[in-house]
Amino acid sequence: MEEELHGGVNVSASWVATNAVALHNELSPNAYTWAEPKHTPFSNITPGLGMFELFCNGGHSTYNALQAQARKISDRHGVQFQVNYTWSKFITELNTSLPR
Repeated sequence: MEEELHGGVNVSASWVATNAVALHNELSPNAYTWAEPKHTPFSNITPGLGMFELFCNGGHSTYNALQAQARKISDRHGVQFQVNYTWSKFITELNTSLPR
């Protein structure tokens, strides 16, 4: 959205968002071979079981961003300026190798 204010100042704001589901994800639910027992729940049940990985299409990621801008678009008063700001947030559960 965009609006021109008094004095030739133009302000605009835009939102960018993406959402991805069913991404390739791998998990290591039993940590690594010599990890502490609290990180190896499956080895506690079956002694001698080492590290293993699970591959699935259960990954999910989300990206959101707000882009804001204010600028003077006329040179009527002799001063021009432009100010930009971007806020973004990326949330993902991909490549999480710690047990849940």
